[in-house]
Amino acid sequence: EQAKEVKLVKRYENGFITNPVCIAPHTKLHEVDALKEKFGFSGFPVTEDGKIGSKLLGMITNRDIDFRQDRDLPVSDVMSTDLTVAREPCTLAEANTIMRDSKKGKLPIVDESGALKALTSRSDLKKSRDFPNASKDGNKQLLAGAAIGT
Repeated sequence: EQAKEVKLVKRYENGFITNPVCIAPHTKLHEVDALKEKFGFSGFPVTEDGKIGSKLLGMITNRDIDFRQDRDLPVSDVMSTDLTVAREPCTLAEANTIMRDSKKGKLPIVDESGALKALTSRSDLKKSRDFPNASKDGNKQLLAGAAIGT
């Protein structure tokens, strides 16, 4: 349980999510429901092979899947494809400006070929703003501790 929480905390580097949970276009809506339950968030980048480093095809969020009755639909049928993205290299300040101006909740960071390299989210930026004194390491990752019994 503690290891799971530490793993979630350490997903970020310099304000960017460097290993976001990605899904493939053939992923079914019921599988997205399970991922939402497992990870506690609802926005996922959709890439060609469901992995970071492959071409970004779209994003799937609650707005795309709410009120959909057929949970066997693939995300490719309902995902958002008109995306606002930032190109690598991108600073956190630049990402903040793009998200503010576009009013988007998630901002994918892509390379020149359109491959997903990172993600940043409005909720994470708000947490950084609201908790400026949080303990962070050199990569701006939250410090986390866990204990085990022997």
